[in-house]
Amino acid sequence: MREKISVGEKVFVYTDSPYLPLTIVNNKEINAWDVMDTLSDKEKTLVKKAKELREALDKKDITVIAEIQKQYDALLESMKQEATIEKWQGKVNQEIAPTEKVDEFSIFEKLDEQQIVEELEGKVITEYFYSFLIGGREVTGISWAGIKAVARFMSMQNAQHGMGGIEILPIDLERDIKETDQYIIATAKAIDHGTGLSMVGISKQAKYVTRKDGTQVPDEFALVKACSKAMRNAIRALIPESIIIEMYSKWKEENKHGN
Repeated sequence: MREKISVGEKVFVYTDSPYLPLTIVNNKEINAWDVMDTLSDKEKTLVKKAKELREALDKKDITVIAEIQKQYDALLESMKQEATIEKWQGKVNQEIAPTEKVDEFSIFEKLDEQQIVEELEGKVITEYFYSFLIGGREVTGISWAGIKAVARFMSMQNAQHGMGGIEILPIDLERDIKETDQYIIATAKAIDHGTGLSMVGISKQAKYVTRKDGTQVPDEFALVKACSKAMRNAIRALIPESIIIEMYSKWKEENKHGN
């Protein structure tokens, strides 16, 4: 299965042919340079550079090819990163101002918060891992749903050997929840009855969200997010990295065949 990567609103490339930017017209893939007038300025810049590269290849001008390819690669990576951030940000409430940070931790946090809210709405979450490019490098992280899935997997393995599974202790709202003017701080504890190991997880959740117009409004899900993320952190601390890697490989393979 060829992997498609968006590099703009309309333009995309395949990983096995990154120098051929494409777009969709009438449900068909066509060369993006055939419809230049429909593209954004950034997309036009990338597509023009791809066309320059193709012309240089036709002329077999090695020096020019190397320079254009270097420029194209840099532009492509920049656009892939921007498209990635926009894609993930688009999964969060559109009325909320996008986060200023673009590091993987802040993105993972936003995505997990969205999963928490979606679960409250009764949606079934199957996105166990996040994987995207940041600054030209691929980053991968396990989601809140993924952590719970791995915990169930570990518990089943323990049960096969007559041992108990992973238990998350109930959060006491008086004892385990602290509040400041701006934040809710939650503490949770998880126990792996198979090993006897217990870990504590802490989370700090903003009580307000900033809208695109600059105003702040209370986040009605702030307490749930704080508690869920504290539980996530406690369970995550009990999971060995080797199991995370094993589960990611399985999940990636299943999704590859499922697409």
